[in-house]
Amino acid sequence: STRVHMISHRYATGGSRTETPKEKLTYHSIVLIEWDHRRYCSVVEIAYLNGLGGYRCKSNWYADRDARDPSLYAAYPPEMVMPWKETMSEIRVHDVPYQDLDSFLVFMKEYEGHRRRFVDISVNFSHVVRLTYRSRRNIATY
Repeated sequence: STRVHMISHRYATGGSRTETPKEKLTYHSIVLIEWDHRRYCSVVEIAYLNGLGGYRCKSNWYADRDARDPSLYAAYPPEMVMPWKETMSEIRVHDVPYQDLDSFLVFMKEYEGHRRRFVDISVNFSHVVRLTYRSRRNIATY
């Protein structure tokens, strides 16, 4: 890995209602990792346990989220499709087809707005990676 970024946003409500005070204060933050090969980046997030399988793999980080059968769903083994648990969390790592922060933000801006996916996108932190053990193999063991 070469660079790491923390990106925060609020979730869109669909535009059919206004945000509640709690929703206006609730942000979801992710870590975006840029790799030296520049073929893709990785999104790291904490979310509901089994949330992807429970929601038919409708992930905000892929353009085909709203398709009947998103490509992520086709790649999921059947044993991972199960109800989510709102009382437990998991760490997810998504490889996304963007080379760097700028191209990832173009994707996010395409889906910004109260009727889309993301509201109030902000990059809170960006820096070069300074971990001694920072290869893909090392990160997978953390």
